[in-house]
Amino acid sequence: MADYQSDIKTHMEQYKIERLGVTQNGVWKKNGKEYPHILPEALLKLNILETYRREFWKYFDRLNPKIGLHHDFHHLNSSQAMCFNLFFPLVNDNQQDIPCLPTALGFSDGAIETTAFEFVPDPIESTNFDFFIRFRSQRRVYFELKLSEGNFGSAQNDKHHKDKFEGIYKRKVADRFLPEYCDADHFLQNYQIMRNVWHIDFTTRDLLFFILPRRNALLEQPAKLIHACLLESCRDQVRVVYLEDLISEIEKNVAGGHDRLTTHFALFREKYLL
Repeated sequence: MADYQSDIKTHMEQYKIERLGVTQNGVWKKNGKEYPHILPEALLKLNILETYRREFWKYFDRLNPKIGLHHDFHHLNSSQAMCFNLFFPLVNDNQQDIPCLPTALGFSDGAIETTAFEFVPDPIESTNFDFFIRFRSQRRVYFELKLSEGNFGSAQNDKHHKDKFEGIYKRKVADRFLPEYCDADHFLQNYQIMRNVWHIDFTTRDLLFFILPRRNALLEQPAKLIHACLLESCRDQVRVVYLEDLISEIEKNVAGGHDRLTTHFALFREKYLL
């Protein structure tokens, strides 16, 4: 099996040179070394596709610091940059194109009231979702995206996190997860997945989408866990969607009616889909 993590870095190196015209390498802040799939930090704005780059950075400047950039945003394989490139064109221009997203995901719920990036439902608990939609019907839809990451993230099994489990999470885990996943050890081992699911109101029509590339083999087992840990009654409201499929469905919805979006998603495909 091909190494997706290696393949996408090689692809981004070529993309940086051939599409962006950048030959200088950027630095990974964690170790201070240069890598060819990373942009020089001064050029990080190029991580937004050119079709909506100007509008996005105006939008970002207006909302900053409410939307903060991730530490490694200048990496061309940044999942945050991918999230902005995926959703921002649909919310630009007074959200007139966002209805194609629920259609592409196989549901509908009328008019959309608000959208948000880096959405934090509960500042005390502190989970943030990559993207969020609230419909006028008050239905809430949450998104978590991965690109080249090898996992969904765990938490240290220490006193701080055990106390957080007891004080915050424990009261609702039995309403969502199978009994064997309702202890602190399982929750912390699968922290990002389970705390995301913890926020979903299963008594309403809330939805949670995990979006990831099909080719990222390291995410196969965590993706299976997403449903394996849930009560059967909750599974329909938590969905894994492959990025390749979502882009194809969005392209079907914008084809023939919106030249700019058509161009944008062709460029998105060029950058992110190997």
